[in-house]
Amino acid sequence: MHEVLNLSLSQRANHLTTHFYNAQESYLDYSVSSTESPNDTNVYFKPTLAANNTINFNPRALIWDLNGGFGSLGQFEYVSKGEVSEDSSPAQFQTSIISKPRIPKAQYQKSLDNGEVLPKLDKSNTHYWSDYSRVIYEPKSFNVLSKWEFDPIEYPRGRLSFGQEREFMGYDLGLEEWKDLGIEFLENKYRIMLEECDLINGINLVTEIDSAWGGFGSGLLNELRDDYNPKSSIFQWGLFNNKSISQLSNKEILSRIKTFLELSKNSSLFIPLGLPKFRQFDQENMWESSSLQNLVFETVQVLNSQRENRSTFHQFESALTIGDKRNLITKVAATIGSETIEFSQNFFKPFYPRKPQKVQSDYTFSKSIIKRPSQSSVSLADLSVSASTHDRTTSEYKTSLSFPTPDSYPQDIISSSDSLNVTLDIDSSARRLLLDMKSFVSKFVKGDERSDIIDELSELAAEYEHGWNDSDESDDDY
Repeated sequence: MHEVLNLSLSQRANHLTTHFYNAQESYLDYSVSSTESPNDTNVYFKPTLAANNTINFNPRALIWDLNGGFGSLGQFEYVSKGEVSEDSSPAQFQTSIISKPRIPKAQYQKSLDNGEVLPKLDKSNTHYWSDYSRVIYEPKSFNVLSKWEFDPIEYPRGRLSFGQEREFMGYDLGLEEWKDLGIEFLENKYRIMLEECDLINGINLVTEIDSAWGGFGSGLLNELRDDYNPKSSIFQWGLFNNKSISQLSNKEILSRIKTFLELSKNSSLFIPLGLPKFRQFDQENMWESSSLQNLVFETVQVLNSQRENRSTFHQFESALTIGDKRNLITKVAATIGSETIEFSQNFFKPFYPRKPQKVQSDYTFSKSIIKRPSQSSVSLADLSVSASTHDRTTSEYKTSLSFPTPDSYPQDIISSSDSLNVTLDIDSSARRLLLDMKSFVSKFVKGDERSDIIDELSELAAEYEHGWNDSDESDDDY
């Protein structure tokens, strides 16, 4: 077995996780033996024998959200009465004496429960990730920051409970929340899920970068590296607000720098995913934007769950890092047919303009390309299911599994005739951003942490040097 655990932190991360598990669920074929399926369901799901002697496939996932972020979903809603004694209460436990109206169940979920024709989904009926989730989580998968609350319309960035105006933003705030809750979570939830795996292959940590969830995730990842998974491959998927660092306030810049440093140094691969522009899609709508991000996320994951020519997390990681310390994925793109979507472009955009003579083209250290056929492909004769290496720096993966589009997925992204290629690069563009971050810290940050951050950024920037750089670390160049 080569199980993978998914840790999902924040409403936006949970939308992406929902699209992913809905896609994985669509591979299930109950007409054939599970061992005959081209996709190994047990990698991302735990098969569980239910009270009625049927098999449930529960996600190997731990979900974190703010109070209210679970929508109408009850923690024990889909668990039989004989298995738990608790009431089927909302996953976000209302511990205050202030009562709030219960969020009504989405029509999609009602129809799914009753085996009825499913309604078409759009932006108006997918405010919460639970509105369109097709899988059943175990109760222990749900975790809530009860002091903070979420509403998709009134306070989408989260706020302190009891109507206070403080938003759930900033690295330091998130780290403090982790310190309050982390040890109990790791011992009572994470350790149990880890022990349910025969042979852990890897971990996905999906979290926002530009909110307090970044600090929360940093604390979590640090504990995993120290005490639980010191040698495991951990892919850090950093969801950012699509703003380049020059578009942020000084407070937001420092928060991003701290989050970025902590997440990148403890992860095997750091993969930023922004909110790409695509046709008429709404970048701020989580159902739509996360569906685009899943083009990349699910495609990387399926390499590990496909039965034929499986590529493990460690193998995929090694093909990109090539034995070096470079783990920042600087270019992330998905090509649907002939249309390419960029996901990481703004994250590595430098925020100080270079002098014209200082600008040079980026050097690509490594590249991985994943090719998937269209759903309407008649023959896979031209698509050998394999992993190949063009040279030491370029790896190409081909899979027979086309990108799945269940009814919970926007139907106008990829057609049955469209193939999908996903590309991940590591190049020297990271160096410019790291030097800009260093310049910012040296000018605007005071106190004990200043020198430590500068040293970390300098060491990291050195990993992405290539060729002659003409002393471009000088502040006079900015």
